Amino acid sequence: MKNFFSAVIFIALFCLNGFAQTPIGGVISTNTTLTLSSSPYVVTSNVLVTIGTTLTIDPGVEVRFKDSLYIQVNGTIRAIGTPQSRILFQLEPGENIGWGGIRIMNSAVDYDTLTGNGCVISYADFTETIPVPIDLYFYTGTIHCITSDILLDNLDVSCCSSGLFFDQSNSILRNSVVHDNTYLSVYTEPFLAPLVNKQPRFVNNHFYNNSFPNNLGSVMFDLLGPARIESNCIENITCDMVIRARNNNIQILNNKIANCYGVAIGLLGGTDTTQVIVGNELTNNRIHFVFPSCVRFPVITGNNINSFMQQAVVCTTYYYPFIPDNCPTTSSPSFVYNMQGNYWGNLTTPTQIGAAIQDFDDNFQHLIDIDYTNALSSPAPFTDPASCNYYGVNCTTLTVQENREIAEPLKVWPNPVNGGELNITNVNSDVSFFAIYSIDGRCVKQGQLNSVNQITTISTADLPNGIYSLQVTSDESGLQSRKIIISK
Repeated sequence: MKNFFSAVIFIALFCLNGFAQTPIGGVISTNTTLTLSSSPYVVTSNVLVTIGTTLTIDPGVEVRFKDSLYIQVNGTIRAIGTPQSRILFQLEPGENIGWGGIRIMNSAVDYDTLTGNGCVISYADFTETIPVPIDLYFYTGTIHCITSDILLDNLDVSCCSSGLFFDQSNSILRNSVVHDNTYLSVYTEPFLAPLVNKQPRFVNNHFYNNSFPNNLGSVMFDLLGPARIESNCIENITCDMVIRARNNNIQILNNKIANCYGVAIGLLGGTDTTQVIVGNELTNNRIHFVFPSCVRFPVITGNNINSFMQQAVVCTTYYYPFIPDNCPTTSSPSFVYNMQGNYWGNLTTPTQIGAAIQDFDDNFQHLIDIDYTNALSSPAPFTDPASCNYYGVNCTTLTVQENREIAEPLKVWPNPVNGGELNITNVNSDVSFFAIYSIDGRCVKQGQLNSVNQITTISTADLPNGIYSLQVTSDESGLQSRKIIISK
């Protein structure tokens, strides 16, 4: 009986915590920690973390932004969650303009890959839920790094409409999922000239289901500055061009780019061999490559150039609406792009390969040819990007969220909930308690889960459609949070 009353009291306190909100804003000039006990925090005015100051955000903390507000880091931010207790950054429910995001300024403490010191955001979710484009003025972005370096690790970025900006930055985005966003682009820019050997890296990520409705000239990766895009799974992107390479020192390595509405890779800038496209798998995109009629010397080899919807390669003086950057046009059709040493899928003869390429041989106005001699007779060596099976299942068979739920100790399904029942299994603990919060912070359901590895089924028939937060706590796993969607 004592254990029963203790459990009831614990559940009540756990649920009541969902009502508390802590406002945050203004200048932070002393080391400050945002704790789980005071979560959620609501940004009610812009936050400035001053030089020499560290803002620490504990696992499981939720930070909500009022319209147009942001956190600016001139010092250090350490927002380090765990797989079981992720940090959540989201727009405050009821706001409808969008946030200013998190801005890492040039005075911030750069992330050190050797020591792990400096600015870090890991095991964190970003969700904005504003499906309209936001003006791309100077600082706008979900995350904006300006001449600063941050480690972004194991993020989940969804339902956002403001971009990820990296201006002359050595930042790293890795092991993350960027999905179901509208109008979210990834920008790299050489903010200062000349460049000082800065190259942001995007490694082992999964970008999928991102779209740009009715946005002419839309781009997922707009690389005006250097970048290294390596071992990513990029699929189901609805935009005019997935990767727009516009500078030297751009490396596109061992990625899988598949099922995209527009052009997979457009080489619209850069002049030398530091532009490297090697070991990628391109499948079922409308067009795999676009080359302007410019003197370019990229290294393009070892790629698997598979099925396409329109053309494998298009060479053109002007691919509407994209204007080539720094384009010294050839005076005669003598310039040749070297695409030797690639595998061309089921195109096995020079005639078949030539028919898949729109170049000078097909249209004299393009002033450019493709050299596809020495084509590989079998698929080039290729290892699936880690993100395509990062959770143990290939990304084309299950969504990343489903894969994550299989791999993590807390299993929650189906999500979205469309049948009136939510199933929960905690594989680590015999005694666990759950609470479900509505988007405005109300606790709408709570209780105790069945014992370890046993399924607990919760009826959601009485809950209206919308986004909810599920929180499960236990001694073994601590607090675990999941975003769930009810859609009847």
